[in-house]
Amino acid sequence: MKVTTDGDLLRIEVRDSGDGHPEVRSPCVHESTGRGLRLVNELADDYGVVEHTVGKTVWLAFKIPPVSEGAR
Repeated sequence: MKVTTDGDLLRIEVRDSGDGHPEVRSPCVHESTGRGLRLVNELADDYGVVEHTVGKTVWLAFKIPPVSEGAR
């Protein structure tokens, strides 16, 4: 996992060696997997997938709200 900031963005990247392209699923209540990308889709401001020769990187980005002077 890699976490970086760039200006007003917080970016998180997770790389794995699995093939295939992740997709948003709607698992039933009895399934124990398939919710990760749904959470990313609902919570992140942006996300995507970078494919590699072996594996892929799934990244997501959150906008960082400005800190007001009174909150410091």
